[in-house]
Amino acid sequence: MISIAILYSPDRLPQLQNTIGCLEDMEGYEECEVVLAVDGPINIRPPGWNVIRIKRPGTYYCWATALNTAVEHCQNEVIWYIDSDRVVPTG
Repeated sequence: MISIAILYSPDRLPQLQNTIGCLEDMEGYEECEVVLAVDGPINIRPPGWNVIRIKRPGTYYCWATALNTAVEHCQNEVIWYIDSDRVVPTG
């Protein structure tokens, strides 16, 4: 089993919804652990997703902190990281 970790900014809600829709169509998605790391106020809680808020170390977004936060919440050794506005082929 793998974990899917998505880094997400609340201003990209339509893109995230599209990405999740594509993931849901993928074979094996149901067996994956899914983690959504949110940089800002949480404005979506997809069913079955572990939604966490990223704690910024300073004023500005830090990609390394965001990714590390997401990875820390994953339970599997294999983690597939994608941004919230990426659409991947379902096959």
